[in-house]
Amino acid sequence: MAIERITRKLMRSRVARWWAISLPIRLARISLDARFERGLGITTTSGGSGRGAGNSRALDGCSYQAVSLLYLRLMQRLLRGDRREVFVDIGCGKGRACFFAAAEDLCANVVGIDHSAELIEDAKRNLANLPADLAKRISFVVSDAREYRLPARPAIVFFFNPFGSDVMGAFIDANLAHFQRYGSLIIYVNDVHYHLLIDRKFRPIREFAARRFSIWRYASNEPVFDDGSSSVGNPNATGNSTG
Repeated sequence: MAIERITRKLMRSRVARWWAISLPIRLARISLDARFERGLGITTTSGGSGRGAGNSRALDGCSYQAVSLLYLRLMQRLLRGDRREVFVDIGCGKGRACFFAAAEDLCANVVGIDHSAELIEDAKRNLANLPADLAKRISFVVSDAREYRLPARPAIVFFFNPFGSDVMGAFIDANLAHFQRYGSLIIYVNDVHYHLLIDRKFRPIREFAARRFSIWRYASNEPVFDDGSSSVGNPNATGNSTG
């Protein structure tokens, strides 16, 4: 009984510490996301119509979850002005990353693809609320990632919990010649399946292991940006679909 009481006390203290640390971060994230949506007059939060970010469960997909502005700001900082011609969000959901890329002028043109027609309809409704000069740079497409071919120009390809290893591997294989030719970058948030990139001769050029965030390029010789606790190449690293 004494051991059980001590165990319960320890568990309560751990939970209390976890909430004390995580709650302010969660509230700040919610506030940042909400301000971004209000500023553009869009609704991209998780829930509502659609059920797959990138692909349905039948296509190895994860349930829809909007990427936090914290990750998008981190992406912007780590890119360091490394601009490409087009930003492509694979598994775009309701379009948050696409709207951010256009609003922050990360690329001249922005494309979002998703297997879910419902989510693409939500994204297009959001698009209709944007100023015309911004909206004309963004397009949304219903597509199976395994069959999608990247535009024939340098790109930033964004992944945030889009699907599992089978579909992601198929997408990379189908577009490998593109990455070899154009030097396009892959932005990978919650980089659980990083081994697929390593196996295909991609190299991480920048990493932020604390957030499971990495930037990749095919056969890059650039030095790796590492915060000292990289998950890339760590066979014991684990992850989940919550980002």
